[in-house]
Amino acid sequence: MKNNADDTKNRILDSAEELFAEGGFDGVSARDITKHAKCNVASINYYFGGKDSLYNEICRRRLNALRDIRIDSINKVMAQGDGVTLEELFRAFSHAFLAPLLEDPKGRSFLKLMTREMLYPHMSAGLLVEELIMPVFKLLVEAICKICPGLSTENAVWSVHSLIAQLIHTIHIQTMMGDSLKGLPQFDVSEAVDHIVSFTAAGVRSLIENNEDSENV
Repeated sequence: MKNNADDTKNRILDSAEELFAEGGFDGVSARDITKHAKCNVASINYYFGGKDSLYNEICRRRLNALRDIRIDSINKVMAQGDGVTLEELFRAFSHAFLAPLLEDPKGRSFLKLMTREMLYPHMSAGLLVEELIMPVFKLLVEAICKICPGLSTENAVWSVHSLIAQLIHTIHIQTMMGDSLKGLPQFDVSEAVDHIVSFTAAGVRSLIENNEDSENV
């Protein structure tokens, strides 16, 4: 049987995330949230300690979910053992990165929230880095270095930066595509992933070859 307190908290979190994404932190009041969630106006203070803490909990909940999906994609590929290719790693990670944000309505809503966050920050300092970026980044660097032992850690780090930048660009193009972008060639996410995977894998191998050539000079 579902706990009533948990049900109320989840309704508040879902309602607040939806409203903040559409109206921004300053454009949504505690009363707006509790009305939407169909609960007592004092519920936000009771369960979360205030609107600011509620906002952080919304972000933490979604960031943790994204982190777990991305980490799981890396672990599943690496669990196959020797013989795993960069292409397999990058493809699994790319799909795990994109799908929750482009295919899930809640993910698309969270993208709106994060866009507002970049312009008008309200999230606690370090939350994004600590909850999502660093755990995933560290594991992906380790995976690349395991597949490519000839690659330096520094180059693996830059390779991850490059991969993620391409994926973020893909999200921006997909979510912004409209009449204002009619001049662009037809954009297809699956084709974008194919290009990103082959481009990044080729780049990593090129770094290894360049390093080997410099050692042989």
